[in-house]
Amino acid sequence: MKKYLLSIFALLLPLLNFAQEAQEVGIDQKIDEVFGNLTGWFVQAIFYQIDFGGEVKIFWVLFPLIIGALYFTFYFKFINFKGFILIVR
Repeated sequence: MKKYLLSIFALLLPLLNFAQEAQEVGIDQKIDEVFGNLTGWFVQAIFYQIDFGGEVKIFWVLFPLIIGALYFTFYFKFINFKGFILIVR
């Protein structure tokens, strides 16, 4: 009998614990809310979409990334392509 009661208690205890956590706001949620309010403008600026007409929309942050990738491709003399060929061999 004790074994059955212990099993039922072990199965119901996590459910009771989840019910209590749903009512409380954790410290991580408070921190997320504060930083979300402070950095919301920055995130919107980074992920601003440029519309090229029609259905083509690109985030502006991709342009510096593409320019940087091209710069380092030329600077390191196409090592990304040479290395890929070496890997395939």
